[in-house]
Amino acid sequence: MQRAIIVIFLFALPLLAEAQLSGLGTYASPWSGTLDGDATWSGTKYINGDIIVDNEKLKISAGAKIVFLSETADLIITGTGQLDADGASGNTILFTSDDDNDGNNGETGERWGHISFQSMGSAGASLIDNCIIEWGDVSGTSLPNRYGGGIHTQFTNLTISNSIIRNNRAGFGGGIFINTGVSPTINNCYIQNNTSSSSGGGMYIWSNTASVISNCVISNNTSSSGGGGGGIFLGNLCGNVRFYNCTIVNNSASTNGK
Repeated sequence: MQRAIIVIFLFALPLLAEAQLSGLGTYASPWSGTLDGDATWSGTKYINGDIIVDNEKLKISAGAKIVFLSETADLIITGTGQLDADGASGNTILFTSDDDNDGNNGETGERWGHISFQSMGSAGASLIDNCIIEWGDVSGTSLPNRYGGGIHTQFTNLTISNSIIRNNRAGFGGGIFINTGVSPTINNCYIQNNTSSSSGGGMYIWSNTASVISNCVISNNTSSSGGGGGGIFLGNLCGNVRFYNCTIVNNSASTNGK
């Protein structure tokens, strides 16, 4: 019996290791992996692979800087996971990249993956408030991962507010991609200088959604090929989407409207 217990314990060790973050979150020892419990991040943290929040709550404190060192690293919230990125006016949270590893983040042309909410299940409320999300880029990845250069969401229970979504790239939804059947709330945001290689330079809102977008500026975004919608692309059955007091200006599309 004792030997059997030891064998089972040793077999379980790799599984436990896979369910934990590796690294220390520093520049010399960046993080990747899966959270193994609720966590709070503050200060500057460095990421070099996917971070998965599957059954936990990740809180990111005002003034934090999350720097992605890998071109393909994503922050993935799935299952019953929650993200509480709660910045403050004058003390924003920054999601950015230093993929050339020169110690200077946010330089033109740098890139990482994106923030992706990947479940329509029973997750509690997630929040992105007073954040800057820049240089996300999933334009070069294969389907179904080319959605939402800054933010991709399959969550309804998500509020994006008082934030700047800029300089992101995707196949669909350069800044934000709202998946079918979900209705997050977006208010008081600047969605600027994002690019899609297909449709929805600023935002792509797919179908069967009743999202409310209010008091936002959606400007200088580009859809560079056939799908259209330089600022916003609305897919099928989006008749319940509402835009209130928004400015949509200086967006461009190669076809099918701006």
